[in-house]
Amino acid sequence: MRFFFNLTRKKGNSQPVGSELQSKEQSVPERRHLEGTPYVLPKDEQEKERIDFQHHFLRHYVIKGLYLAPIGQQVLDILDVGTGSGMWAYDMAKLFPAARIVGLDKEFTPRAAAPSNFKPALGNILEGLPFADNSFDFVHQRLLVAAIPVQHWPIVIYELVRVTRPGRYVELGETGFIFHNVGPSMQRFIDWGEAASTAVGIDLKIVARLGDFLKDAGLEYVQQHTFSIKIGHWGGKMGEMAAKNGYAGFASLRDLYVSRLRLSLSEFDQTLQALPAEWDRYHTVGEFYVAYGQKARR
Repeated sequence: MRFFFNLTRKKGNSQPVGSELQSKEQSVPERRHLEGTPYVLPKDEQEKERIDFQHHFLRHYVIKGLYLAPIGQQVLDILDVGTGSGMWAYDMAKLFPAARIVGLDKEFTPRAAAPSNFKPALGNILEGLPFADNSFDFVHQRLLVAAIPVQHWPIVIYELVRVTRPGRYVELGETGFIFHNVGPSMQRFIDWGEAASTAVGIDLKIVARLGDFLKDAGLEYVQQHTFSIKIGHWGGKMGEMAAKNGYAGFASLRDLYVSRLRLSLSEFDQTLQALPAEWDRYHTVGEFYVAYGQKARR
């Protein structure tokens, strides 16, 4: 996988971590974004590689599994909303070979070796789900906070619940711009993220309310879990992987922030390159939230 930097410090190399990022405009091509959506992250092959890495990190180092809801083994239909690269859905298809796994996204390019029980579907959660009521035993949505304006969250949750069968589960997983122990460069990035997101009606800190959204939608036995993630070398293997994912994710916002916030290229690049050292110096911690609830039985 290609990333913007290498976390491994080599002996005799005095360059700071992250210095491999080129600051010259012509060396960093503009990223591809989906048209007609508020989604602030890119939608291209480079981003696909990052979210594949992110999936591996979340599965093996954060939640240590594919889901938290007590769905049991008798699930026949599973929906993954905003499936992205499809990695979560593919892994679920292998874990539940007798189930039908549907991965929905606004656009999706199937991988060469897709499991036979995986079915792609095109759709936009902001426009409603193209499925009948009570169609799925488990409905999963992860990492879409950057695509859902605040005013749409109640409608999105309603749709997730609508297609879930009575007695079955809905699960949400999100990370936003909620960090602790940050330095000045990291705080600058947080401020930029909030400004760019607010401009399109998105609140990145709304993720802390996932459980409340599920309760408001009428789900029962709602549980919310918060995972603290150490970022940087100081956090060991987990911290190094979190830093790699975070740095690549922040770097992918370069052309967006420069154009939307009218930043200079040098200001963005210098701030970005300062992050890894700050994460270690301040012992920065991020948060990942998972909330699930059961649809009432009839």
